[in-house]
Amino acid sequence: MTRFKQIQKQLNIGRSIINTERGFILMTSLMMLVILMIIGIAATNTTTIELQVSGNDKVATQTFYQADGGAQVGIGLVESNIEDIGFKSNTQGGVHVNTLDLYLNDNTPMDWANPDAYLPNNAVGNDPRTDISVRSISGAQAGSGLQMVAGYEGVGKAAGSGGGVIFYDIGSRHSGPVNSESTVVLEWNHVIK
Repeated sequence: MTRFKQIQKQLNIGRSIINTERGFILMTSLMMLVILMIIGIAATNTTTIELQVSGNDKVATQTFYQADGGAQVGIGLVESNIEDIGFKSNTQGGVHVNTLDLYLNDNTPMDWANPDAYLPNNAVGNDPRTDISVRSISGAQAGSGLQMVAGYEGVGKAAGSGGGVIFYDIGSRHSGPVNSESTVVLEWNHVIK
């Protein structure tokens, strides 16, 4: 019987190990590690997406400011073109001019395939560049009466408080990196003196 008691004692020891919670700490630790790993992966994915969004926002902002700067360059080109009554060469201060008589442009829609001028930005192929397109129409300012006959007031002066004016639409389109594109169109009025 002693052998029987020994076997029974061993079985009781096995049951007591099963009934105690000695493996609970290990299982809890593993579950916590899995939960922390899932949180870490989610945080990494969120950070990656946020970095992409902020990078795209940076490119979009830079592209907009390049287009806005191109519109400001367009104002200078128009005023220089009016002063010189047409450009003599195709390069004006680093700006490549396709149309030498910007002051005579008509009021047709802007043709971005054939811009009037562009800022090369070291453009080769599809590199970023800023295109400038100018459209104009002449008219009279509100409250003016243009003099048809030269009188004591002087030739070409307005009889009223206004005067002749050329209305310009100056457009600038910048094609930047990562297929970003921004277009700025502003109105510019040149008063004829």
